[in-house]
Amino acid sequence: MGILSKSAMIAMALLLAGCGPKPDELQKAQLAEERARQWLAFMDADDYGGSWEAATPAFQLSVAKDEWQARARNTRLGLGDSAGRSLVAAKYTATYPKTRAPGEYVLVQYRTRFGGRPGLETLWMRLTSDLQWKTDGYLIRLDRPHPLLPINPPQPTAPTGLVVGSGNFYSPIVADLDKAVAFYRDGLGFDVQGEPTSADADPQRKAMFGLPDARLREQFARAAPVLGGVEIVEISGAGGRPAERSIDDPGTAMLTVTVWDLDATLARLKELGAPVVSRGGVPVTVGPLRFVVVKDPAGHFVEMLQTLRKPPAPAGSNPNITSARVRHTVRDLERSIALYRNALGLQGSGGVPGWESNDGVLDALGLARTRQYRFVQLTVPASGLTLEIIEFKDARRPAEPARIADPGSTGIHLRVADIDAAVAAVTKAGGELISTGGRPLEMPVGNEQVKVAIVRDPDDLFLVLTQ
Repeated sequence: MGILSKSAMIAMALLLAGCGPKPDELQKAQLAEERARQWLAFMDADDYGGSWEAATPAFQLSVAKDEWQARARNTRLGLGDSAGRSLVAAKYTATYPKTRAPGEYVLVQYRTRFGGRPGLETLWMRLTSDLQWKTDGYLIRLDRPHPLLPINPPQPTAPTGLVVGSGNFYSPIVADLDKAVAFYRDGLGFDVQGEPTSADADPQRKAMFGLPDARLREQFARAAPVLGGVEIVEISGAGGRPAERSIDDPGTAMLTVTVWDLDATLARLKELGAPVVSRGGVPVTVGPLRFVVVKDPAGHFVEMLQTLRKPPAPAGSNPNITSARVRHTVRDLERSIALYRNALGLQGSGGVPGWESNDGVLDALGLARTRQYRFVQLTVPASGLTLEIIEFKDARRPAEPARIADPGSTGIHLRVADIDAAVAAVTKAGGELISTGGRPLEMPVGNEQVKVAIVRDPDDLFLVLTQ
């Protein structure tokens, strides 16, 4: 069989895309596909500034050059080197996508491997006023995302359900605020400013926690590239007891951060006395990543990742953390998908995946290599926060459910359009409203009154809901 010409390849791609190529469409698709490969050459060469300059004006207006460079660099470094790019489709259309401006477009797709993992690259090429085909949009989707792959959060999308955004994405309950602050600030590299706040004179806030007689102290930690932050909460005087869990127990909520210098971060945490969970007490390498799991002083698991190709030092006074997400271990993945995606409106596609196992992943988690797991990744609308929900085969929920006063418990903040409906959705799934009075409360925030409630989901993750 002879080698197909470029025109024949484009014609075949058009047929695969579901249309018969007209001569003018074939020529436009061929030109656009050539420009797409030229644009991808910038990405493959780590010239992210060049890729921004070669994009459409609309693309450039949608994201600043330095922001695009940082986002693209972190994503591509996390994915690993690209290889084996092959054309799947090059489809001309004058019926523009509803999210883009009117004009002539060609949808170009390639099958590409990133760090040895197959995926699909999609580019929207647009014919600009100077009659040049330029990139107007770019998306990478892996066939099966790795549970430890630090892909940058997707572009924030419009809400379609009850959840309309997120606040502080991780809220560990601790027994000693000072030790916890040292772990997250001095060890991990979060930026902690100001003095701790107290709820001693705020009965409404204590009522939100369902702990009217407790003492609450809080400190906020942030990392510049990440929306939201870590809200560390110390609770005393409420009979709390350590919520001791294994990493595969339903109810475990793990903070996952991508760091610029894994070895230096791990050394600092060891000096602070943080236990290392990963097998052998050292980072594990899987594909394009090195990662290790440690515990904070209250027993929360924290996973740190770094790409093998270390990126240039990020800007900022405290630049170690470049991305973050949360992993929630559950007893029944199908039930959790029904709650978080179908009922609450977090975004993601696909059904319940099959069981899988990876020696490197299990070594990093400190688990036996015989364990199996399955997972999905969901996105919080508007904020882009990734919530990864994972189930380990044959895992059992601890005999006693965790209480919010127990050090080792965890919360996340979600903004909702209808707090009563959100509370009803969680309780219907087997959760519980824990705020005093059994109903949402009103709290002053600035000049406004905000409705708030804390509910425990069926697997002991505490959701701080605000409307």
